[in-house]
Amino acid sequence: MGTTTVIITVRDMPSNPRQIADMAGEICRMIDCRVELQFCSLKLVDPAQQTERNPRKLVNTYQSVRCAFPSQILQDEFLSDIASDIHRTNSKIQHLEIESKQTENRKELGHWKHRLLRLKEKRSSIHNMDSHIGFVAVTSGLPVHNGHHLDWASITLSGLEKPLRSVNMIPNIQERSQTPVPLSNWPGKLEGGAKVCKMGSSGVTEEVVNTVPSYMRFGETEHTIPIAIEWAVIPTMKYKNFSEPGDSGAWVVDRLGNHLVGMVLGRNSCLGVSYVTPIREVIEDIENLTNKTVILS
Repeated sequence: MGTTTVIITVRDMPSNPRQIADMAGEICRMIDCRVELQFCSLKLVDPAQQTERNPRKLVNTYQSVRCAFPSQILQDEFLSDIASDIHRTNSKIQHLEIESKQTENRKELGHWKHRLLRLKEKRSSIHNMDSHIGFVAVTSGLPVHNGHHLDWASITLSGLEKPLRSVNMIPNIQERSQTPVPLSNWPGKLEGGAKVCKMGSSGVTEEVVNTVPSYMRFGETEHTIPIAIEWAVIPTMKYKNFSEPGDSGAWVVDRLGNHLVGMVLGRNSCLGVSYVTPIREVIEDIENLTNKTVILS
């Protein structure tokens, strides 16, 4: 029988020797070998407690912010499709040039060369598109603050003579119509059991918030584990997830009251679970850091 060293991370070291013995015996039975225990105590810390020592500051300047339509993922896929079409078209042209002695082949060759020209122009127009929208003025900075994961940025828009006025809309999912529904009474409270929907790069999806919040760990270091309390959105439809890659930052809306209640934080691809940060926490952090009032317009 071999010896296995098991390192156990605990918040508090067991004070009762019997507890340690029982723990070793249970592990020994599970893995069928002799166990040597080593305890490592890590402190669970909310980085908000460190803000006095490391205060967050407004950013003087950041790199240019660019916005791809409808999303960077879809635009990259579109460019990839164009590149594939150009490759196939070139292959077709090379094949026809070998057999271009016949009149019919010369006509077809001209058609494919014209097609190649259009594809290259389309690719060039996308690459040359001015997608600059502004500069980052301030970001959330800390990954976890006041028990929640915050990932937001305030953008100073450029090239606008006057501020944009628009209403965030979300389609009526029940009727599957394209009729815009204006948000009301923002921000709402994110609660367990609520039916919510989101509009992101993967489209409109609707699911249910888990009845109990989830504890999440971020940026584990040698001595600390920053934790956050977030709400999980559980998939109720088979093979349908609430969010997909590219949906981070999408707004989450309560379907009954049509209130803005949260922002998509991320997802667990294995379980199909998405995590949402309450929008009230995001707004409060923005207002505290910038000394400004957030208004939905």
